[in-house]
Amino acid sequence: MGTQHGSTHGFGGRIKNNAVFIPVAVFLVVMTVYVTNSNSNLPNNGRPHKYQHVEPSTKQQQQHLETSTGSSTEATTATQKATRKATTSAVPVTLTGASHHSIAVSCSKFTRRQACYIAKGFVEPHDPSMMIWPKANRVSNGTQSLFVDVTHFELLWQASETIETETFNEVAPLVYESFARLCSRMLHTCASGFPLNEYGQRAERPAPRKPSDAAAAGGHNDNDDDDDANDDDDDDGEQEVGGGVPESGAQDNFAWLTKLVIEIEDELAPLDIGVNESYALHVPATKAAQLRANTVWGAMHGLESFYQLVARHPPSNRPVISNVPISVQDEPKQLWRGLLLDTSRHYISRSTIRKLLDMMSLVKYNVLHWHIVDDQSFPLESKKYPQLAAKGAWALGGQRAIYTQDHVRDIVAYARNRSITVIPEVDIPGHASSWGLGIPEVTLCDTLHQPLNPLFPNTTTIVAELFEEILDMFPSKYIHIGGDEFDPKCWTTANVPELQDTKDIQTIVDAAFEVITNRNRIPVMWNDLIESRPINVPSSSIVQLWKCWGAKMGLTRQVLQANQHNAIQSTCMYFDFDKSWKEFYMDDSARGATTNLDRLWGSEGAIWTERIDGSNFFCRVFPRMTALAERFWSYKPQNTPTEADVDEMYPRFLVANNRIAILGVPQNILTKPSDAGFCPLLPESKSHKEVQSGQKPKVRANRGIPYQPIVSEPGN
Repeated sequence: MGTQHGSTHGFGGRIKNNAVFIPVAVFLVVMTVYVTNSNSNLPNNGRPHKYQHVEPSTKQQQQHLETSTGSSTEATTATQKATRKATTSAVPVTLTGASHHSIAVSCSKFTRRQACYIAKGFVEPHDPSMMIWPKANRVSNGTQSLFVDVTHFELLWQASETIETETFNEVAPLVYESFARLCSRMLHTCASGFPLNEYGQRAERPAPRKPSDAAAAGGHNDNDDDDDANDDDDDDGEQEVGGGVPESGAQDNFAWLTKLVIEIEDELAPLDIGVNESYALHVPATKAAQLRANTVWGAMHGLESFYQLVARHPPSNRPVISNVPISVQDEPKQLWRGLLLDTSRHYISRSTIRKLLDMMSLVKYNVLHWHIVDDQSFPLESKKYPQLAAKGAWALGGQRAIYTQDHVRDIVAYARNRSITVIPEVDIPGHASSWGLGIPEVTLCDTLHQPLNPLFPNTTTIVAELFEEILDMFPSKYIHIGGDEFDPKCWTTANVPELQDTKDIQTIVDAAFEVITNRNRIPVMWNDLIESRPINVPSSSIVQLWKCWGAKMGLTRQVLQANQHNAIQSTCMYFDFDKSWKEFYMDDSARGATTNLDRLWGSEGAIWTERIDGSNFFCRVFPRMTALAERFWSYKPQNTPTEADVDEMYPRFLVANNRIAILGVPQNILTKPSDAGFCPLLPESKSHKEVQSGQKPKVRANRGIPYQPIVSEPGN
């Protein structure tokens, strides 16, 4: 898949936003109370307890991108210095009550605002079925409306009476962070101005209320800009935005929604492909909203849908949920709804990865397939073989662009807190050029996609020990070994008669298979390993299909007809293809297959980064990723949307894109259905062509790096 592979980009660091912050000391006191009330320390399982993350606007992203090659301590310090600034991914919320069986969270401690007024440009009320993305299975609604008391909103999880302390302490951090994200996103709507509206323009701020209105609401005069995004000073003299819930008759006569109560049936269900992700959401005309889910993972999806129901009430600029009572019953049609992220062709910052994960969570993806290593670079830290990254990673800003093992665990935990499984891929036996930069003997040829060297006596040991480290970093049940585009011709040109093609491929992949299966994990591989020169693979293996030309597109049908392996489809779903959002949405994932469709678990879009970096990542990915999200959630692979389906979805698609843009994600703005939804790829550089044409000696002579990134990312 060499020339068809791509990448991603993220957010993070020390950013300012328009809503909320709690001093670190107070936050630590709150967490101490929480731990004490729970009678046990919260588990450090993958480090889930990071309650401060920040999501920048477009301008802030350029100014404050984290130094991805720096230490995590530096990043934490930078975040702590961002006092009294809003967060839009996981704002710290206050724990107003905790017991052995419940968590109560209020958003009120994290904003100086007593009322929420939303800027023009934010989503306005629609029928609930128009608001939720991806399209929900079943939605019913009434005709009334409710204001949402965002600044005082409460969330309550009532655990089962029989729950054990250990179980409570395992689930509590997940629920807590999910509540935090809902608070932060709703509070973000209260900003006095947004970076972009749906047409990429600066949104207007709401008109200030008259002093008489503020007095009637029992608040202060709203006459300050309160634009923290552009204010470096910690101005304690700023006035609160007055209001709270107005007294009767002071505003519209809508009732106020002040609470959401969650019930989770199976509180211990682990995150896994195929876990129950269903949820039922009810927003009544009075009292508290209710969210019921079989698992915490389904509850996370329900919280995203609740947030998506919040709109701007045009006459008052207040948050509103219209057409209540609303009942939503929803679950995904595909088990595996993934995005592949290539971080070898261009290094992708951790901040970009986190931002991608935030948006994946919003539109209900559940798999990040991290294609972390390939020919062009080896950016993954190995404790056993540190020279692999020390000599094989990109050189950016005088440092090697490496994902340390701590970085990896942080990203895995960040994803888990958003109901996303991170599945690593280290490609073997081919696509291994970068291995040879750190351990020259482990590769044999000077060609692109060069394979590992089976004649080197330590090759299989290195493979086995590296995969042991990978399994320690990634708790996913599924581990991707690659296996694509292996070219035995390089062994022929190397004039090594001892090599026997299939036998030697088998020797290398068996080293990985043994580690994976011995630790009760399941290997995933590209279809090449079972295609032209069949390799013996474990019967549990999952085959990922990718070839997008001619007869090769029929491989899906062949694999399913053989009825030997479960499969994932990513054929032609590449974000480095100039393919419109509509073509992505209408893609025939089953490729004409009609038998054993239960073995087709789902689909993946692929962000290959040969010609994508931080400068064009988001506008290549969005809004096409959003379109694919509904294709994966709301349709089975064999059920292709029609033109009528596209006509129905397009207004909903614009609403979803508007919300994503306001959350600070730069994207290609759609103004009409025929817009393709992507920006140009980067031009190929001379050195990039040298790598693609296999001129490896020139690359080795210039190492450093295989080829210079075409557009460098600020601070990365």
